[in-house]
Amino acid sequence: MNTANNQRARITKALIEDSYISLLEEKPYARITVKDICMRSSLNRSTFYFHYDSSEAVLKSLEQSFIQSTRQLLAEIGRDEYQHTSDDTKAYLLHIRKHSRELKALFSSNGDPHFAQQMMQITYEQLCGPLNISLDTEKDRFIAEYILNGCLAVLRRWLETDCEQSISTIQKILVPLSRKCLDAAL
Repeated sequence: MNTANNQRARITKALIEDSYISLLEEKPYARITVKDICMRSSLNRSTFYFHYDSSEAVLKSLEQSFIQSTRQLLAEIGRDEYQHTSDDTKAYLLHIRKHSRELKALFSSNGDPHFAQQMMQITYEQLCGPLNISLDTEKDRFIAEYILNGCLAVLRRWLETDCEQSISTIQKILVPLSRKCLDAAL
């Protein structure tokens, strides 16, 4: 019985989160209400409140779930800075593509801008860290910021186009340009 309840809870939470993403595709996160989510998901408010405290809690859950799964992926890839391979970037891009619908909504102008800042840090870990960009000097911070914003812009554009370009194409944009940028700055 406990397994059935756990499965029912997972299905209900997924329905709430899917409804939230659907609403986020239409309007800013600050304007999404519990009533909106309940109407979209055809759930009553008590069911919603059994799983979440507020509409903001759904947003934070979605963001944290993606961040946690991304950090787990990065830990599994292996972080030897001298062994960074295209397979690492490919795994990262596959992960982004797998979550493209949620990320497209979260990165949109309707999403929480703080999420983009968190993704900047993750992008640093994946793309700039292996390129040996330290943040020891102000110049290093400017270089990292420039590269990170460029990488994030490419990822956002890729999401906006529903990941039309292949992962290989995106890799060929991100990694060499980041390296060229770094080489030119040093």
